Amino acid sequence: ALPVINQLFHTDPEPSARTAALRTIATLGGVEHFEEMDDYLTGGDLLLRQSVMVGLLRNGELESILAVGGSLTGLVNSALAAERGLAAQVLGESGLANFYRPLLKLLYDPEPQVQRAALLAAGKLQQPKLWPMVCAQLAAPHTRSAAQRALVAAGDAALPALQSALA
Repeated sequence: ALPVINQLFHTDPEPSARTAALRTIATLGGVEHFEEMDDYLTGGDLLLRQSVMVGLLRNGELESILAVGGSLTGLVNSALAAERGLAAQVLGESGLANFYRPLLKLLYDPEPQVQRAALLAAGKLQQPKLWPMVCAQLAAPHTRSAAQRALVAAGDAALPALQSALA
């Protein structure tokens, strides 16, 4: 299927189709398609960049994860709020609960939109170590609803953290 998906990526004018195709190529092809992926991993189009990063993380190969690591660290520490928000989105969409540590920094970012992106990612990752920080975000009006959504996504798993926060 990869040749067909690759052709779709290069010919389809619809941006959402292209980003989905690129994510699929990165997920299924991994390092075998790395030369093509590398251009998008560091490129200026944030949607394509996100697709490649998520795909390579989901691929699970060591080389793929290492390739994303440097770029992801750069995004987490970026001076641009949009790039820090992108880092949170990549982490959340990766579905890799053990990759939660960068979210600890992003949950307390000075920009509310980055905090909200980190809260959304926390809800997707379902990492219990994040629940106390998510509960703490309930106190701030600009993050309260995002924190509530993350805790709802957690379900019963967040109850101990909520009980502790309420106590």
